[in-house]
Amino acid sequence: MWLEVIDYIDEHYDLDNIETIYLAGDGPSWIREGLNWLPCSRYVLDRYHLNKYVLRATGHIPGKRP
Repeated sequence: MWLEVIDYIDEHYDLDNIETIYLAGDGPSWIREGLNWLPCSRYVLDRYHLNKYVLRATGHIPGKRP
């Protein structure tokens, strides 16, 4: 799969001018494997899971949950 991704990026973008490729997810190994395939890539926790974990960690605080 990652070979197809890097081919797509190479066809549509100038790889030499890309500073960072962000791989967003909740940490499964198949997403992190992309770090080995994509140059200048960094893994970040995606917004959905970040919010989920923050709400889980702070949900017990009265008046702080939306």
